[in-house]
Amino acid sequence: MDAGRAQPERIDPPARLLDITRLIRRAGRAPTGVDRVEKAYLDHLLTDPVPLFALARTSLGYALLDRDGAAAMAARFDGTVSWGAPDRLSRLSRGRPLPVRRAESDLRRLALARCLPQRLPAMLARHLPRGTAYLNVGHSNLTDRVFWAVRHGADGRVAVMIHDVIPLEFPHYQRPGMADRFRAMLKRVRDGADIVIYNTRDTQTRAEAQMRQWAGAAGHRGPSGRDRSHGRNPSRCGGPGPALVRHSRHDRAAKGA
Repeated sequence: MDAGRAQPERIDPPARLLDITRLIRRAGRAPTGVDRVEKAYLDHLLTDPVPLFALARTSLGYALLDRDGAAAMAARFDGTVSWGAPDRLSRLSRGRPLPVRRAESDLRRLALARCLPQRLPAMLARHLPRGTAYLNVGHSNLTDRVFWAVRHGADGRVAVMIHDVIPLEFPHYQRPGMADRFRAMLKRVRDGADIVIYNTRDTQTRAEAQMRQWAGAAGHRGPSGRDRSHGRNPSRCGGPGPALVRHSRHDRAAKGA
């Protein structure tokens, strides 16, 4: 590294909110590459001095963890601590696999706060500092409800990692309906995220090629009046390691995507 070259300034948010819904939903299963990325972000952010919270969607609503709760869940994902027994509420979701019901039960036991879906903005407003950065790297829980709650409950920013667009490029290899669900998710990210993080330049090229197909379509304008940062500095939302960052509003206008 060139010692004489100025390094980009690190601008930390007042807190970070990492979504761990994917890790909860896949409890007890062999981890995929995306699972490992979400776990790597959790491990890294637990070592960072910026206050950390974690959010997960369960079968009944949402659970919010503070740093201690997130660390306790990380130990369970690692297998160094065993999952606890299913709680009474887990009886309401008997259709879910036992490992997931145990994971959701521990999540509730460790939670700083819990809420029904419609109370998510109020829960975030009560417990998170204004300006908290929400980070979703697992392709899960990417909903309009969560984006709206982060913006209006915590006056926060949304950063999302896109790993690939395989379901759109090879729909014939997907389960029925998967390509449509993935397309809807990517459109939601395109319109709702402040920052999109790509794991490779190739992923960026392929994802933006898909997004360009939707340029000019009605209903695909993001919320107006948001201040978008520029540059390539993942530390604004707290990601470990290098990443390619595309800032969704101004770049979209410039590129016609």
